[in-house]
Amino acid sequence: MQGIKEAFGHDIRQDTVKKHMNAFALMDPNKTGRINVKQFAKGFGVAMSNDLQHLFDLLDNDGSGEIDFREYLLGLALLNESKDRSGILKLAFQVFDSDENGQMSINELTSFLARCGYGDVDAHSLFKEATAGQQKDGLTYDEFESLMRKHPEYMKVWTDKLEKFG
Repeated sequence: MQGIKEAFGHDIRQDTVKKHMNAFALMDPNKTGRINVKQFAKGFGVAMSNDLQHLFDLLDNDGSGEIDFREYLLGLALLNESKDRSGILKLAFQVFDSDENGQMSINELTSFLARCGYGDVDAHSLFKEATAGQQKDGLTYDEFESLMRKHPEYMKVWTDKLEKFG
């Protein structure tokens, strides 16, 4: 359990991680390491709803219909940070940095936009805008933050849904 902050990019206490790891394990009866929205709802003792499905979809950064423990834990952290927009932004970046290299690739940005309901937005143009036209493999967090401040509508879906659950 060492290096939690490094692994998740957020300072999460060890006992909190253990508690949620146990809860996640209970939601994952087949021990696949992934849970679907029905298992998620059952684990939290809540009824399925459009809002719950939408929240789950936000956390499911690869669109597989399932989330792994990392996505689950970052989602819980997002809920806890729902009043802190900079915290939400930082955690959203971490959720969509699926290869965990500290940069958001064009594919990860495309996935982010699609999950936020903006699949029709030209991610390549936004990427170029964020990097000031430089040829780069990925956006740094600072570039992503600057881009989202210029286009707050892309984060609105996160903040609105999280405020309902937070």
